[in-house]
Amino acid sequence: MIKHIYLYTCVCLTFLTASVPMLEAQPHRGTFRLEHRMLREVGDSVELSLLLHLYARPLQECQSMWITPVLTAGDEAVCFPYIEITGRERNRGNRRWQKTRRLGADIEWPWVSVALSASTDTLIRYRTTVAWREWMDDAELLLEEEFRECAGDRRLHTYSFDLRVEPASRDPYPVSPQVDFVPVEVADGLLHKQGEAFLDFRVNETVIDPSFGRNAAELDSIRRVMELIRRYPGAEITSLSVIGYASPEGTYITNERLARERAFAVEEYLRRHYDLPRHLFRVQYVAEDWERLRRLVEESRMEHRYEILQIIDRVGIFEGRELLLMKLDGGRPYRELLRDLFPRLRRVEYRIDFTLGNRPGGLSGQRIAASPVGEEHDEELWRFLCELYPTEVAARINLAALYLERGDLRGAAALLDPVAEDPRAFNNLGVWYLLREDTDGAEEYFLRAMELGVEEARHNLEEVRRKREDQKRRGKYTRHRE
Repeated sequence: MIKHIYLYTCVCLTFLTASVPMLEAQPHRGTFRLEHRMLREVGDSVELSLLLHLYARPLQECQSMWITPVLTAGDEAVCFPYIEITGRERNRGNRRWQKTRRLGADIEWPWVSVALSASTDTLIRYRTTVAWREWMDDAELLLEEEFRECAGDRRLHTYSFDLRVEPASRDPYPVSPQVDFVPVEVADGLLHKQGEAFLDFRVNETVIDPSFGRNAAELDSIRRVMELIRRYPGAEITSLSVIGYASPEGTYITNERLARERAFAVEEYLRRHYDLPRHLFRVQYVAEDWERLRRLVEESRMEHRYEILQIIDRVGIFEGRELLLMKLDGGRPYRELLRDLFPRLRRVEYRIDFTLGNRPGGLSGQRIAASPVGEEHDEELWRFLCELYPTEVAARINLAALYLERGDLRGAAALLDPVAEDPRAFNNLGVWYLLREDTDGAEEYFLRAMELGVEEARHNLEEVRRKREDQKRRGKYTRHRE
């Protein structure tokens, strides 16, 4: 006949700071055998389940035996609650004594006290848990068997069972990184878009013909900007500046007339096609754009560029400047200017000032300037700004942040790749790497962002640590299953 004893406990023990005194572990042999053993991770705990088969044997009244499961790895160890085994009379005495004592920290209580029969084997079903710690993933289970003799002598045997913690199956840790939104500077709550159009005019005409020369492409660039602004809800154009420029060849009076009439031609075109009132326009003109010509010559590799620059710098417009250029080296440099640089001077520059207005769910220009943008996470706004200002870094970073929040890594990468060297993008680049489970790449960018004072980077570095810990534990689970 076998006597059955069931024990179900759930405790959190204080981990030992000193190593548990035990002899070198050895394969088990002796007074019991394990019918069943399981050591597994359950939630935030490690659960130990044992079925001990105690062999029948006589114990003297003053003898007892303790069996203590110990989980150990290196210098770390934790003892599970011990099992006390005595004779019948000693067991009854212990129970009476325990009833007269109040549980206290200075008393080491057994979690079960078993009266061992001299003629009948005993089964003990033992189950308990302790709080999980990282080192337990590499720990093994030992059992201490301690005999306490009548004279106070103690004999300790430590047995090993090649039993390690079975990791719990788990889904990947869902990281929760924080993106960073970058402020956009806007003066007086106004936005503006600048551009230039190189329009072609028929001889002695100042009316814009969309089908002539390259006009179709140039006008299309203006059309895209105007339609983009007008399409944004609440956007309002507050002013348009138009400046016409002409090149220096010919008389100054003629060039001034061409520059003026072409500037007004653009104004007329915009008013007619977009139904804009005249009071919004401010029209100017520059007869001969020597300033830009000088810059183009300086940036060129023309053979006589230094002589040309000296003439521009030292001779006035009405003091024979163009004539000297025409005489330089038989006129060869001047013909090169006519062919390569003068066409780049004949243009119309425009600037469109506008506000985004106030609307439900939208942002005004003032709020963009005054607060960390993205406060309302207006994707429509940032998409608009990215289209309007393709080289505006802050708009790209903020739109990428919204893409990252919804898991669109491809869209975020397209926005962040061109600005990867801009420090303002470091935190969001780290988020991109983290969402791809590249913790090394993420950590590099988060550390760089934290040096710049980005608060979100500190939180994100903690997410990197947790992700690495999760990857390590999941890797152990995979190896355990294999």
